[in-house]
Amino acid sequence: MRPCGCGGVVEKAMDSMTPPGAKIRVLIADDVSCMRESLRTVLSLDPSLEIVGEAADGAETVKLAAHLRPDVVLVDLEMPCYDGYVCTQELTERSLCKAVVVLSIHSDSASRARARAVGATLFLPKGTPIAPLVRAIQRAAGRDLPAPSARFARLRDPLSRGGAPSHSAAPSHSAAPSHSAAPSHPVPPTALGGAAPGTLGSAPPIPKH
Repeated sequence: MRPCGCGGVVEKAMDSMTPPGAKIRVLIADDVSCMRESLRTVLSLDPSLEIVGEAADGAETVKLAAHLRPDVVLVDLEMPCYDGYVCTQELTERSLCKAVVVLSIHSDSASRARARAVGATLFLPKGTPIAPLVRAIQRAAGRDLPAPSARFARLRDPLSRGGAPSHSAAPSHSAAPSHSAAPSHPVPPTALGGAAPGTLGSAPPIPKH
């Protein structure tokens, strides 16, 4: 895997919070390529975030974090080389990032407690809606930002691209059934493939690992 947009610059020190106005630099760590691609696609739509790199295993995640010094690392628990727990512990003990957000299919209390014990800032299950995921990254970076941009909101709202029901038909005021109004039709699938609002449905289905 190759880092992206690092510019060959390694920061020597990091503040405890991302400066206001600066983009939150995010490193994505997941061994499933389509998951990384989906996360990159949807998170790149938010103007507060910058995806600086991707890693396919725990060892590569630590190596890239040491080079890129991201603000937040999204970590999957099941990865080769180092699993997500070892990876998170390395990232936090060596202060290679400001925060680790675990994103995993394993959302049971034991997994959450173990992730918290090794230094994870937040824990989210895979399939978390996009807006809460962005908010979690912002919170982990120490930023209290407004809701995602209107452009980003359109990704989550299937009615924002003209799919809203029509109100042009005159309402019936008679108790008897009216046959003059146009027949009702379901809202047509959106350009996002008819995915549920606010999910990672804008990309191909994401296998859970």
